[in-house]
This record gives sequence, structure tokens and C-alpha cells, in this order.
Amino acid sequence: MIKISVLSETAAEEKALARELSAICPSGVEVNSFQTEPEVGAIVLVDGTSDGVRISDSVKKRVDQLDRRGRAIYLAVNEKLQSTPLLESGWVDDVLVFPFRRLELRSRLKTLQQILMWEEVHHLNASVSQAIEGLKEDLKLAERLQKRRLPVRFAARGFQIQNRYFAGMKSGGDFFDLAESSDQMSLNLVMTDASSYGLSSAVLAVLARLASRLTLEDKNSSSRTIATIHQDLVATLSEKDHLSLFFGRLDKRKMELSYCSYGSIGVFHAERGKPWKRLGSSGTALKLSSQGLSGQKDELVHLEPGDRFLLLSDGFSDAVGGDSAIEAFLATQTEKDGAELLNEFTYQLKKKLPSDDPESEPMPDQDCSALWLEVEGKTIRLARK
Repeated sequence: MIKISVLSETAAEEKALARELSAICPSGVEVNSFQTEPEVGAIVLVDGTSDGVRISDSVKKRVDQLDRRGRAIYLAVNEKLQSTPLLESGWVDDVLVFPFRRLELRSRLKTLQQILMWEEVHHLNASVSQAIEGLKEDLKLAERLQKRRLPVRFAARGFQIQNRYFAGMKSGGDFFDLAESSDQMSLNLVMTDASSYGLSSAVLAVLARLASRLTLEDKNSSSRTIATIHQDLVATLSEKDHLSLFFGRLDKRKMELSYCSYGSIGVFHAERGKPWKRLGSSGTALKLSSQGLSGQKDELVHLEPGDRFLLLSDGFSDAVGGDSAIEAFLATQTEKDGAELLNEFTYQLKKKLPSDDPESEPMPDQDCSALWLEVEGKTIRLARK
């Protein structure tokens, strides 16, 4: 049974909105007025049907006091509303348009299922992280599970894309993904490198919450998106935790990539036929004490046909011999396409791994992730029309 708690200014308004929603609910869904602490797996529907922008301090306080883990916060808005800063800022997970529609409600129930799935992953990883520390056989199992979460192939109109991933021995983990907007005019890129299993699963849970907004035409800067991710992680971060995080948005109309990158993730760009160059970093890895993230200026890269873009986690960098060795290695790989380049990285990684046991494949010290994109020639012409 999925429970939806309606929160409004008064009990009468809560009951009225609950009746409207109950009328279109499928079986297995129960709608009630707001409870002090809705159970895990519940939806909290905040009444924003007046204008969807101004919410009273008392309602905001009650929402802010909620433990959001395992719960979804939606905002009920009038169908005439075009946008609301409450969604753009991440204060709510999504909106539900009034008058309510059964199909839209089913979509929001699916989003809740995703949130619950990632919350379950978070608890599972946290509970077993100490038990699997240093156990090689269990880490091989973790590698298989991690690979199931990472898409084997990516596809985005106008780009050739290649990727590689190898699980490592150290606690923590990498994650990377692409999300194309619904109008296919922008492409979001993310890569993370977490210092612990608990933080890694928490990052996945936060990204799952953001996924619906990232596939829309989200106008937030990369720095604001990273600030939102960090804010959602504050309750999870310990003093020892650190997170390397790259987030970028590629505008296909302008063929410009705006990004922010914190920590040890290597960011490289090569113009057509020219050597690779390392791009600038926004700062050190994110920690509990990190401040001023939303005010950071995005880095900007203009792309042309044949340009290539590369993200590398520090697992690959360390395997090759460090940052200087990576740059020296890339200087010899100017003419390689994506598959050839990543195969070379794989070879450089594996030749340095110990091979004491011929029946098992050795593992690197830490996760190794690589994501490569090349701009196809027709992309520019289409964008500029």
C-alpha cells in the first residue's frame, strides 16, 4: 500500500485536495491528510495550487523537518503555471498538475519506486561495506553488480561515444552517465569518484532524484547542479569522506559545453587533428565543509566537428603513472579513435597488474572509469540551422 499525505495551510484544504486526488488513484494507493512523519515509501504532496511559487513558512518548515530518505516530495500546481523555482531549486522532487490526471499520477508513482530502489541500494551498501573491505572475491561480485548499473553503451544524436569501467580493490566507487534532454537539444554528463561505499550509494540515490529534472530543459548552471548534489549529501558525508565530481551540460544549439569539475577527475579536450589538452578544474574534492559551490563560474568549451572530449577517473591516471604520465601518453595518441584510445588505456592498466593467479583476472587498486565523446560533423550544421 502506497500512502500519499497531503500538506496544505489548513486541515480543510488538505481534506479537499485529498478527495480530488483519491478520485483518480489506482488500487493500492491511499490518500490522507498530512501526518507528522509519513512512513518510508510515502509521498508528501504539498499544496501549491494557489500560485506554485509562494509557500508559507509554516508549510516549508514542516517539509524541511522531514527525513527525505525513502520518501518523495511533490508539489501540486495549477495547470496554468509554466514554471516554479521550488522545482528548479530541488526543494521538491517533481510536480503534480491540478486538475489531477491518472496517467501523470502513475508516472509519479514510478518515480517513487526509483527513489525507493536507490534507498535500498544505499542501505545495502552501507551494511556490507565493512564486511567486504579488502575481500577480493567479494569485490569481484561488487564489480559485476556495479557494471550492471553502468550502461554498456551510450547513444546521443550527433556524437560517437565510448566508455570503459574496471572495479578496484579500494573502498568507494566510480559512476558515470549521460542524460539527453527530452527535446534532444542538450546533453548532461556526470562522473563521480567516491571515497567510501556508503558515499557512493548515496551519490547514486541523489542522482536518481535529479534524473527527471536533468532530462527536462533544466536551465540551472552546472555549478548550481553540483551545489544541489552537495546539499543533498550533507546528511551522509562524514569528516573523512571526499567526492570527486564532474557535471557538464552540452548545449547542442551553441555547441558549447559548460561544466564544473571538483577533485581528481581528468578532463581533456582535443580539437580535430590536434593534441589533447587538460582542461581546468573548479577546485578540490567535495567535502562536508565545502562552501560557495553555487557561486562558482562554469568552465566553457566551444566544440567543432571532429572535436573529442575525454573524462578519466584517477584510477586510470594512477595506473598509467600519474597526471604527467597521462598527458605524455595522450600526446602519442592524437590519431586514435575512441575505441582504440580506450583499448590502449586498458592495455596500460592491465600490464601493470599482478598476475600471480592465472585462473583469476587481477584487479586494480581502485575503480577505473573513462568516457570519450567525439562530435560528428553533421551535428554543427544541424545545430546552426
